[in-house]
Amino acid sequence: MKSSGKTNSTGRHGGDRASILARLITWFDSYVELYTVDPVRIERALKNWDGTDVDQVWKSVRKDVDKINELPEGSEELEKHIRRSTLARNLSFLLTFATFAFLLVFLYFTNEIKAHFGSIILLVAPGVVIALMYGALMFNTFATRRLNSAMRDFYTEHAGEVRKQTAHIKEATQLLIDKLQREVYSQDFDPGKYKFELYNTNYKGIREVGRHRQRIVSTVKPKAKSSGAD
Repeated sequence: MKSSGKTNSTGRHGGDRASILARLITWFDSYVELYTVDPVRIERALKNWDGTDVDQVWKSVRKDVDKINELPEGSEELEKHIRRSTLARNLSFLLTFATFAFLLVFLYFTNEIKAHFGSIILLVAPGVVIALMYGALMFNTFATRRLNSAMRDFYTEHAGEVRKQTAHIKEATQLLIDKLQREVYSQDFDPGKYKFELYNTNYKGIREVGRHRQRIVSTVKPKAKSSGAD
C-alpha cells in the first residue's frame, strides 16, 4: 500500500521539513537583528532532526548564538532590570495563585466570614485582593517592557562587537531559505503554507506577503515559469 504523503531523503514527510526550515529562518533572522531567542527552544524544535542537514546548519551557528547571548553579561544596568523583572514575575505568579486560593476559600466560608465581619467585608476583601493581583500583573508588564527596551538599547550600542557573528548567522539564514525553496518546489507544496517572519528582506528568493508587528511575513518566491515554447 502506497503512502499518500510525500517524503524526502531523510524519511520524514516533506511538510515537516519545510515547517522546521520556516521556523528556523524566523529564529535565525531574529539573531541577525539581535532579537535573541532562547537556544533551548531551538534545540527542542530540532530534537527529532539529529544528524540531518537542518541540524548541521544550527550547529554551525551555535557558537555565534552563544556569543551574542553572552554579550550582555556583566552589564550592571541590565542586571538591575533583570532582577526587577524576575521579582515582578515571581510576585505576579504568587499573587495570582494566592488570589484564586483566597476566592475559593472566601466563597466556601462566605456565611462564616459575613457573621464575623459583617456584610461590607463581602465587597471589600475580594476587591482588595483582586486589585493587588492586577497591580502585580501591571508591575510585571512594565518591568518586562523596561527590560526589553534596555536590552535593545544595549545591543544597539554594542552591535559592532558581534558583527562577525550576525554576518555568519545571516549567511546561514540564506542557506535555510534556499533549502526551503528547493523543498517547496521539488514537492509542489504551496509556499503560502510555509511562511516565515523577518526583520528585514535583505535575502534572495523571498517574497513579502504581509506584516506582523515589526516583522515582515514572507514566503519563498514562486517557481519561475518556463518561457520555452509548448
